[in-house]
Amino acid sequence: NGILGMTQIAMNHLNDPARILDCLQKIDDSSRHLLELINEVLDMSKIESGDTTLHEEPLYLSKTMKIVDGVCRQAAVDKHQIFDMDIEEIRDDHVLADPVRLRQVLINLISNGVKYTPEHGCVQVKVTQGNSFAEGKARYSFVVKDNGIGMSREFRKHVFDSFSREHTVTENGIGGTGLGMAITKNIVDMMGGTIRVESEVGKGTEFTVMLACEISELNPEQKEAIKNKKQKNRTESRRSYKGKKILLVEDNELNREIATAIMQEIGLDVDIAEDGTDAVNIMSSVEGRSYDLIFMDIQMPKMDGYTATREIRTLKDPKCANIPIVAMTANAFEEDREKAIRAGMNGHIAKPISTEVILEKLSLIEHDCACFKADCKNIKTEQ
Repeated sequence: NGILGMTQIAMNHLNDPARILDCLQKIDDSSRHLLELINEVLDMSKIESGDTTLHEEPLYLSKTMKIVDGVCRQAAVDKHQIFDMDIEEIRDDHVLADPVRLRQVLINLISNGVKYTPEHGCVQVKVTQGNSFAEGKARYSFVVKDNGIGMSREFRKHVFDSFSREHTVTENGIGGTGLGMAITKNIVDMMGGTIRVESEVGKGTEFTVMLACEISELNPEQKEAIKNKKQKNRTESRRSYKGKKILLVEDNELNREIATAIMQEIGLDVDIAEDGTDAVNIMSSVEGRSYDLIFMDIQMPKMDGYTATREIRTLKDPKCANIPIVAMTANAFEEDREKAIRAGMNGHIAKPISTEVILEKLSLIEHDCACFKADCKNIKTEQ
């Protein structure tokens, strides 16, 4: 309603830039809320169908918590809340876990705390490492506590049910889908952990997640690699990709228009192919040698992006066969990214796209693919 309504108002005030800007800002806010809703519905659907899997990898808990802090803190600052995160009691920092799902659990809990706590309230996050009775494993408790509106004893029984929202929440005008806690509970269960809630109306809520993680030991080579990566991350490179020629393979006209505009704004020269078959034909010709990179949609009517990529990888001309290919698709789950890599792609971008995401992906491609380099001098600034 917000998107359609504000679009109509903007169209009725084309000669009023201030009114149009206000409408665009409200359309942007509504679109982000809609995207969040869609993502949560899709996530819950995959969980309920049993299609969700964990992807464990070595990670630093302290670094994960700092990422979560960076995502959540600003919302608390905007509400003039006290936001405190304590990770001092982590002894074994390097563990095996699914970083995406772990962050999702913590961000859901903390965001709820901020959302349901009034201005000038307090949200506290504490990570504690307990004693473990299993060799090579460590037990952690993640506590998120607030002094917000709390919840009734009756609602606490249903807090982890899908689409459950207490009537006091809607009375206070607090938006939400009622899926965040259901998703959180399911992820914690998949991780083999537990989650409990204590709450009282008018006094606040405390969520406690207990997880057991396998401790991951680093060898000297890994430690040196991490050290080098940290040194590299102290500078942030901003590159210009002017003069680079891109083949955008996309069957949807609106998506083509958006992607082309974004890419042209960062200096890329963009050509269009409307199907995977067209992309294969172009790359099979002499013209294919003029391209530096392909952004490839996945779902197309004649030939999908996976098949087109596999066909291109078999071409006789090494330059065409080895061109970097990045999936740019609505297939946004982790298994979709892995499928793209298995098909021979060099990267994966989930729609909706943005300038920042495109630049980040180009930087990664440049680092990994010798055939794709920015021509301009790097401009380095202290991070």
